[in-house]
Amino acid sequence: MLIFDEIKKFCKLFVSFMEIYYQLVKDENSLLQACKLFSSAEYVGLDTETTELDPYQGNLRLLQLSDGKETRIVDLNCFGEKFDDSTKKNASLRNDERLTPLRDLLRSSKPIKVIHNAKFDAKWIYHCLGVEIGGIFDTYLASQLLWFGDQDRKHGLADVASHFLNINMDKREQTSDWSAPELTDSQLRYAAYDSIVAWQLYEKLNKKLEDRDLAEVAKIEFECVMPIVAMEINGFYLNSSAWAKRLEDLEEVSQKILEDIGASRQTQVSFFGGLTQYIELDSSEKILGFLRENGVPIGSGSELSLLELQSLAKDYPVAEKVLDYLAASDTLSSLGKEFLKVTRDNRIYPDFRQITSPFARIGCRNLKLHKLIGNKHYSYHFSVPESRSLIVLDYPLLEVAVMAHLSEEEKFAELLEKASEPSDFYKAMALELFGSSSEALAVEFLHHAIVYGIGVSYFARINRINQSEAEDLMELYFRAFPKLSSWLMKISDFVNEKEEIRSAFGRVYRFRFDQRIESQKLGAIRMARTFAIQATLTDILKMTLANLYYGLRGTSAKLVSFVRDQIWIECDQEDKEAVSTKVREIARRTLRNKLIESKALVRVQVFDSSAKI
Repeated sequence: MLIFDEIKKFCKLFVSFMEIYYQLVKDENSLLQACKLFSSAEYVGLDTETTELDPYQGNLRLLQLSDGKETRIVDLNCFGEKFDDSTKKNASLRNDERLTPLRDLLRSSKPIKVIHNAKFDAKWIYHCLGVEIGGIFDTYLASQLLWFGDQDRKHGLADVASHFLNINMDKREQTSDWSAPELTDSQLRYAAYDSIVAWQLYEKLNKKLEDRDLAEVAKIEFECVMPIVAMEINGFYLNSSAWAKRLEDLEEVSQKILEDIGASRQTQVSFFGGLTQYIELDSSEKILGFLRENGVPIGSGSELSLLELQSLAKDYPVAEKVLDYLAASDTLSSLGKEFLKVTRDNRIYPDFRQITSPFARIGCRNLKLHKLIGNKHYSYHFSVPESRSLIVLDYPLLEVAVMAHLSEEEKFAELLEKASEPSDFYKAMALELFGSSSEALAVEFLHHAIVYGIGVSYFARINRINQSEAEDLMELYFRAFPKLSSWLMKISDFVNEKEEIRSAFGRVYRFRFDQRIESQKLGAIRMARTFAIQATLTDILKMTLANLYYGLRGTSAKLVSFVRDQIWIECDQEDKEAVSTKVREIARRTLRNKLIESKALVRVQVFDSSAKI
């Protein structure tokens, strides 16, 4: 075993320093020949080298292509016009007709372009060359899909190459000066090698995806790369001066609330959690004590539950005031000056993460976009540019549709098909459970407790009922929908046996827990039930995003953001009716093909320049 390990180390070392052959492309004829060469390949490795991380601040220096036998490095300094200004340089590249063969090759669905972290390269190519990449296979996303749920697994190119190819990659040149007039041989060999390694990874990763039944969900992810690139390039509109004024107003509001309830300002507010959120302040005990002194029957613990506070606010004005203050403070800390820092020409340019834990949703690295919506107490004021409209698409009952699909619960499907609005569904459910549609809000709370795996004790606490009443409500729910109850039990058995769970489209989450420890096992089962629903919802949203991106071509519409399961689209005001109709059709077609048909499942809102979200 020791000898074998030494041989492996030697092989890694040998591959790291092996001779790398490439040809540097610096003129039109050489580029044409290179494009002809690669156009007949089944797949090619693709990589880029840039002078900055942000395409608005730097230049695209190199573009590398490899079919495993031949490798070409296109030096884009030799194309376009000579400008020190990156904006002018990138514009000249977009207009350089000598690059037409390269654009055609990149645009075509064949050959497949094997790229590690394709969003980065595709964004630079889209911005600097004016072309979207067709036929993407992203080795970074593939690695994430294969080991989703394993928090210790790394997905960098060097890590993936080490695992699948048993090689060590020297990444020292990654941070070298790519703006130099003449690049060194070491830089060029480094650049070439990345594209060669991407090519080498394709067959191994592709086979692994197929072996683990992840090909369908990989296709969903790969088709989402260009829509996400477009959203990052387009950005969404934000009136900076109006936003700054809003911050001033919120500061005044938060101070006025404190004065109204006779409290002093607290120092720091932070919201924690996933499905259950807790508020923790530096003076947390004082806040709890203040509420208790004012007759609010808050729990006996030392942490204040946001959901519990929301429930108490209905009957206790002082609790509502505290909630108002916390919401205003959170707005100031989460959505304040950080937004203004990344505003350029009155537009926000998010940096999206395509797959985030725990449900593989699209997230955002540089901003807390999810804080923009869903705040009960303060709406965030937006506008769109003059003569433009903002169209917001979301699926208000998608979780229900997913549950109906996964559990094959016909009653759910029937209620959904009859509903025209989300409220219709919950009223019909209340009628089914309690014989009265007036209990719709209680049913909605109960439904969300099932969807998010909220335990009986916590459900009782936030609804201010005793444990026995909470158990009776959940039992009533499962008696009314027996196939849902049966499906949840099957998940428990599946997780215990396989230690994994899948979405309806095959997305997998792998668990690591000790079967002997009951709390770990129950935690995995609770997570599995939620993941099966939420990850399927993720898959539908990503399919919708791709369908909108390709389906809205030829219109004035463009994708501008993805915010907490909402898709934002901007279009000319004169086209808003036609575009909103098309958006609705695309969304309904996506659901009809994959899940179920219901008018209540699709909501499209249109906002003009004077409107507020």
